Amino acid sequence: MINKSPKEDYNDGYYHIRKDIEDYPDASLYVVWSRRGPGKTYGFFRMVTDDESFFIYMKRTYDDVELLCTGADNPDMKVDADPYVPLNRDYGWHIKPKLIQKGLGAFYDTNEEGECIGAPLGMIVSFAKIKSIKGMDFSKASFICMDEFIPQRTEIVRHNEGEALLDFIMTVLRDKGRRGQDLKVIMFANAEEISTPTALHEKAERVFPFPHPVSKTRASFGIGGRDTAPAQRHPRFL
Repeated sequence: MINKSPKEDYNDGYYHIRKDIEDYPDASLYVVWSRRGPGKTYGFFRMVTDDESFFIYMKRTYDDVELLCTGADNPDMKVDADPYVPLNRDYGWHIKPKLIQKGLGAFYDTNEEGECIGAPLGMIVSFAKIKSIKGMDFSKASFICMDEFIPQRTEIVRHNEGEALLDFIMTVLRDKGRRGQDLKVIMFANAEEISTPTALHEKAERVFPFPHPVSKTRASFGIGGRDTAPAQRHPRFL
């Protein structure tokens, strides 16, 4: 059993995706960009774990997924890429990623021996894996989180990345709409501005049937917003 973390303190100086979702519950797409440090990924995993929400966590490449799932077991690695490491430390959890196949993994609760307990809490999917898993049923996912959706300067950018992401979202939405279930897409980037072929632009309208589908948040230090926290928030609808 995974114990819940303490109630989130929105004035603790870190970014909380839960606060944006509470402020803009009708939004389906949340785009969040900042320099590293405000706690974007930490806040997402804390929220979905506390709420027991099944999720899909997306990384850009096969190597990203493999590093995330196997880095802790590689003696040559100096840094563990598992995003649950700080949460396990802070809340006494034992959640670990496991590699299923190339570009595909899952997060599981584990025992002290590292053995998986129960069903996966969420899936890990490489952006490069989208086409080959379109036939799989991900309809129980409440969230899709694409981390670092703005590519680094040294990364090769795939053609029509935005279209590929939309196709994947439609795959997840396949059964959810008929059941009246909600899906929220969260996109994180470590950057000071948005400029990427993955940006959904006006085509988000055909996937998200809300009048104002996009909540855009800049979670950066020292840029306007609330005076009570150094991680400032600028939500607005497109």
